[in-house]
Amino acid sequence: MWGRMLSCARLLIGLAGFAHTLPGGLSNPPQVGNLPHFDAPPFFKIGIASIGRLLYSLPMEVRAEIPPGTLYMLILKTLMRMGPLHGYGIAQHIQQTSGDVLRVEEGSLYPALQRMLIKGWVSGEWKQSENNRRARFYKLTPAGRKQLAAELAEFERVMGAIARVIQPA
Repeated sequence: MWGRMLSCARLLIGLAGFAHTLPGGLSNPPQVGNLPHFDAPPFFKIGIASIGRLLYSLPMEVRAEIPPGTLYMLILKTLMRMGPLHGYGIAQHIQQTSGDVLRVEEGSLYPALQRMLIKGWVSGEWKQSENNRRARFYKLTPAGRKQLAAELAEFERVMGAIARVIQPA
């Protein structure tokens, strides 16, 4: 989804480059209705439906999705290995450790961290980050260590079952 949105943003930025062809540019766009009329450049005549078709025709970014039910495990394991980290640090560690295969989106990470705070698996403390910004640093709790063990055991059980199903007969 984010790949399509970035592509759309790039498209719109590219179209904005043609703004100088409009009478008055973008700062003084031509008026509509009974006011002076102008011939819009072809890209302004696209229409909403065409833009939608264009967005869905753009190639999606190729990357693996994080398997359902594993985000908690990945976050907990990262905190166990690295110690206290802010959200961006957690996402970066997962991405780098996976060789850029797994990317945790902000829209998934921060709600998951909030749920983990509520469940008592992590604790959070506001501190200054390495670039001098205020950030919440998350730390694994004893309950989080116990949950990590349970998550890893369940992951191994499921992976074993999948391996048995896909093995050649």
